[in-house]
Amino acid sequence: MKLKTFLALTLMGTLSATAQVTTDTVTTVENARRVVVTERDSVVNVEIFGNGTDPTFRYSYSKSVGKNSESVVRQNSDNWDFNILFGKKKKEKRESNKWQKELGMFGLAMGWVAAPGMPDGLHSKMGKSAEFYFDILNLNFQRRHHALTIHTGFYTASLRHEGKQLRYGKNASHGLAPEAYPAGSDPKFSRLFLTTNYLGFSYRYTFRHEWFVGLRTNFHYAWRAKARSEYSLAGRDFMEKMKNIRTNRFSADIIGQVGKDYVGLYVKYNPCRILQDATGTDDSRRIAIGFTLGF
Repeated sequence: MKLKTFLALTLMGTLSATAQVTTDTVTTVENARRVVVTERDSVVNVEIFGNGTDPTFRYSYSKSVGKNSESVVRQNSDNWDFNILFGKKKKEKRESNKWQKELGMFGLAMGWVAAPGMPDGLHSKMGKSAEFYFDILNLNFQRRHHALTIHTGFYTASLRHEGKQLRYGKNASHGLAPEAYPAGSDPKFSRLFLTTNYLGFSYRYTFRHEWFVGLRTNFHYAWRAKARSEYSLAGRDFMEKMKNIRTNRFSADIIGQVGKDYVGLYVKYNPCRILQDATGTDDSRRIAIGFTLGF
């Protein structure tokens, strides 16, 4: 990709007796290979290496500035910004009338989840059931206070059975079904684990002082579901795992957010069934509340 680098440096100096403003210096370089800007002991130095097809090109500029002087350095590449670990949005972007593009990495949401409508005997306990969203990449388009973002990542949830009389099991079609613990055993817990990949779309409006509200939807593709149960029997501890539980491959959720900077709260509703169960006993719409970081 063609890299265009525009570097502007304005230096203003004051004398003890008479105020004097220096002439602006502007240098334009196409396809610079390297730009180094340093400021030390009131001296600003700019070095540029490479210019277009001339790899031997070198430009160097130094200026001594006073205490009241001001130096501004800007660098951009085709109007793109790149943030890692949910970097803050710049104020000048919100004041621009043009759409700014930004590529980011790493967003996180974690919360407590429940699935009302699960088959009788397999209801999940919200206080001990958790979910996690991991944004791997996001593409952000921002104009003034508005932001539209495309997200991609993966989601995982752990639903803990709320009682100890039954556990998660499979029916003949590999769908989830209630199952009794072995006779005489002391049940500990039973959990259902879900993992999906998702593609998300969100809108966010930012108010003064970095407060924001947002609405987001994620389209999920489920690729793994398993269950694990633990119990004691005759003085021994047992852990049983079941894999390849049939799930509804495609689902979608709706998330509302409110927060400040890159930290927020969210509420979620997923109207889609978890399981691919021919018996029709699963009506497990998921609800959740939690926290977000750059999500």
